[in-house]
Amino acid sequence: MAQELYEIFPAVFVNGGTTLAIQQLDSVEPDPQIQELIMRGGGSVDPLLIATAMSDPRIKMASRDIQTILAAVSISSGFYAATSGKIQYRQQANGSDYVSGSNHVTITSPLAYLYVEEFGAKQGDKEAGDISLTAVPLYNGTTIPLTVNVSQALTSSVAMNAVHHLGPVKIEGSWLGGVQSVRIKSGITVETKASDGLIFPTTCRIKERAPTIEIEAHNLSIMAAIGMNGTYPISSGFLSYLLKVVPGAGRYAADTSNHIATSVSSGVYKVTGITGSKAESAMGKITVMPTLNNMSINTATTVV
Repeated sequence: MAQELYEIFPAVFVNGGTTLAIQQLDSVEPDPQIQELIMRGGGSVDPLLIATAMSDPRIKMASRDIQTILAAVSISSGFYAATSGKIQYRQQANGSDYVSGSNHVTITSPLAYLYVEEFGAKQGDKEAGDISLTAVPLYNGTTIPLTVNVSQALTSSVAMNAVHHLGPVKIEGSWLGGVQSVRIKSGITVETKASDGLIFPTTCRIKERAPTIEIEAHNLSIMAAIGMNGTYPISSGFLSYLLKVVPGAGRYAADTSNHIATSVSSGVYKVTGITGSKAESAMGKITVMPTLNNMSINTATTVV
C-alpha cells in the first residue's frame, strides 16, 4: 500500500472581502471534539448502541507571523470568518519536494470564529516570537463545520511576512532591566451553542475575557517594589515591545514604525515567583492583569 505524505500549508480564512492567510505556520491541529452517545441496557456490560451526541470542533494553530495575525485578529474580539475557513495540506513527492497541480488535501468550514490565545518571545530564541490561535468552525445550516476534501488545488502561497523578537518592557514609566521573556495571553473563553436537535454548534460567543501578561526578568529590585504579598495597582501604565527583525541583519531602529507594542493603562501587577538554582542567575516573574478590556496592541509603532 502506498503512503500518503502531506505537509501543512498556509491556512486561509475569509470574511467578505477580507482574506487572512496565516503564514509561517509551525503547527495545525484540527480536532472534531466528538462526544459519543452510548446506550447500555440491563443485562449487558457492553454498549448496545453508539452514535454521535455532538461535535464541537476546534482548530489549533501556531505561527511566527505575529504582526499579520494581530493586525487582523483583534486581541479582545477575534476575527469572524463569515465566508469560509480552510486549512491545507501539501502533498509531498517521493524523490523530490512537492507534487504540483490539484493533488492536495484541504479541510474547509463554512463559518469560523478565530481568536488569539497567546503570543510572545524569549531572549535569544533562534526562531523568534510565536503566536497561537484557535479557530472554532461552525455549522451554517447547510454545510457541516469540517469537510475533508481530496484532489484539491492550493490557495495562497508560502510567504515570509515578518519576524519579531523580544523587546524592552516599561513599567510605570521606567524601563525594566534584565527582561528574558514576555508572554501575552488574551484570556478568552468561548461558548458555542447548538439548538433544535442539531449535532453541531451554529453560534460562538466570548463568554469570558481575562487577559494576562507574564514577564520574566533578571531583576529582583522590581520584586521589592511590587511586593510579594498582594497585588499592586497600575498607575502610569505598562508597555512591552516585540522588535521587528531585519533580514540578514539585526533589528530595525527603535524610532521606525516596525515594532509591536502591547500596552495596559489600568489593572494590577503581582509577583508570581522567583526562580533560582545552583550556578544559575535568579529570575523574577511578574504577571500583569488588565481590567475593563484596556489592553491594546499596536502592530506598527516606534519604541518610546
